[in-house]
Amino acid sequence: MYRILIFFFVLLLISFGPAENLPKHWHESGGFGTDIQGGLGGKVVKVTNLNNSGAGSLRHALINQSGKRLIVFEVGGVIDLAGQRLDIKNGDFTLAGQTAPKPGITLIKSDFVVRANNCVVSHIAIRLGDGCNCGSDAADILSKNVVFDHVAVSWGIDEGLSIGGASNV
Repeated sequence: MYRILIFFFVLLLISFGPAENLPKHWHESGGFGTDIQGGLGGKVVKVTNLNNSGAGSLRHALINQSGKRLIVFEVGGVIDLAGQRLDIKNGDFTLAGQTAPKPGITLIKSDFVVRANNCVVSHIAIRLGDGCNCGSDAADILSKNVVFDHVAVSWGIDEGLSIGGASNV
């Protein structure tokens, strides 16, 4: 039995070839934005609730905190922004949506605007919808050195994602 398992393991290794042929993480791949570190190496800020504001909220982690920070989630679900734009001006962060438990993180009923530099946003969904009194794009990038990685943007009134005056995105 063990010989059969070893045989299939060796066959699997041979079929994939050397390790350098395996897919690389986006930081290792090269190209625009791949040198952006975001909040790596900074303090860890935990999102502990799905409230629109207040201690433990995503808004508090993005707007009321500054400096290098890695934003992680202890909760998963829908964050209703209630028509209040999430206007991010404090850069040097990594928003790690992949840390949220199922069903992940979805932002609804307002726009997500990045006006800060050196930002990584990953594994979230942004759904504007037409029932809010806010911007017409679900998300806007208006700064430098920004990565949106595995971000679903939809239900924008005008556009899903707009990039203006930005570079290295």
